[in-house]
Amino acid sequence: MSRHELPSGGCVYLRDDRMLRAKDQKRIMRGARAATNGSSNGQPDILEVGLSVTDGVIAALVEDWKLPYDPDPAGDGTPRQWVLPSADPTIVDELSMGDYNKLCELVADAQKAAFPSKPDPTDYEDPLSPTGPANA
Repeated sequence: MSRHELPSGGCVYLRDDRMLRAKDQKRIMRGARAATNGSSNGQPDILEVGLSVTDGVIAALVEDWKLPYDPDPAGDGTPRQWVLPSADPTIVDELSMGDYNKLCELVADAQKAAFPSKPDPTDYEDPLSPTGPANA
């Protein structure tokens, strides 16, 4: 578990992203699929899918956080407490924009590892490319 400072003065504790499991990836993918249900034109909304995946990775990695502000009340006016996003994924929406953006940065590598892009044979000259030259 690693501790990271947030712009608000709070902090977040993240689990080691190398410890993510297939069950975490499947939970994130199911959340992304659910985010696309009910789209008006029958096509997935790429923005909603992206947000859902990012929030799902945040939920999978956040083990604890200490925030110096309270979340907004629920729709019925009931006060809310900070809970872990794994318990209530909607709590991520209550983060300040600065804290949310920092969390997005912190989980970016885990997100890429969980959802790698497909190999592109046209980038064979790139030393980081997963594919070799076509004539090899």
